[in-house]
Amino acid sequence: MLNKLDKETMVYSKKVVRVNVGDTVFWKATDKGHNVEFIKGGVPEGVEKFKSKSSFKRILKINQDIRVDVSSNLNLDESYALYESYINHRHLDGDMFPATEKQFSAFILENTDDTIFFKFFDKEKLIAVSVADILHDGLSAVYCFYDPIDKRRSLGTYAILYQIHRVLEQERLYLYLGYWIKNCRKMLYKTRFRPLEMLVNNKWVEVN
Repeated sequence: MLNKLDKETMVYSKKVVRVNVGDTVFWKATDKGHNVEFIKGGVPEGVEKFKSKSSFKRILKINQDIRVDVSSNLNLDESYALYESYINHRHLDGDMFPATEKQFSAFILENTDDTIFFKFFDKEKLIAVSVADILHDGLSAVYCFYDPIDKRRSLGTYAILYQIHRVLEQERLYLYLGYWIKNCRKMLYKTRFRPLEMLVNNKWVEVN
């Protein structure tokens, strides 16, 4: 997005940019005031404005050097070591520990025709992978694993912000973050993204 182009302000350098599976995407802020937010007339019918926190702005700025590859498949050789490190650092107390290639293949690699992988790179190093399913009204975030040692980048949060960006870019309505257990500390991050709705008794309820 440009601050100014001819007589217009806050416009994209290209009116339409089409991104397909297999394309490489750079999402990079070029101005310190750039942020993820809606503009008047740019909100799809039926969806509220995404509220970007100051902490999100910091995370976007830190990660503006990341390259994202979009793919319909994931190679075990390139990604298992990252998955193993993530599970063995972040889920020592869970059922998924210890990580195994068999577990990884069954849980991550066995996907559907609508599954898409977002692969995040720091130069040539794979540092995060988000697995999502493509829905008619948005994306369903299935799973994300990332470098557990790199705390500075807040890669889990950045991966969600990137998927929100993709949903908006495609003029869809929702990013589904999956089920939520109130007393589960590791799921608390899902409540940081607003507006937020939860499916309660088969009804979508907005969370304040």
